[in-house]
Amino acid sequence: SWQRSGGRGVTSPATPLQEWLLELDSVGFLMEYHRCLQKQFSSVSQVVERYALKGSLDQRFFVDFGVLKLGHRRLFEKWCR
Repeated sequence: SWQRSGGRGVTSPATPLQEWLLELDSVGFLMEYHRCLQKQFSSVSQVVERYALKGSLDQRFFVDFGVLKLGHRRLFEKWCR
């Protein structure tokens, strides 16, 4: 079972996507990806299974969800480490 540290706490596999995004960035800048993520996933564990099984975030994640801003990419990558 995995757990990763975010900015405000520890993310568990069952963490809802909205809570996860706010954990990564409490200001809410990453919420722009919520709708897109929610169309394909219901929890963080599903995102990890598809994009982060090897301990790093697959670059396809950024393409698939339109994450273009470098700062946003870094927040997601930092969480995945």
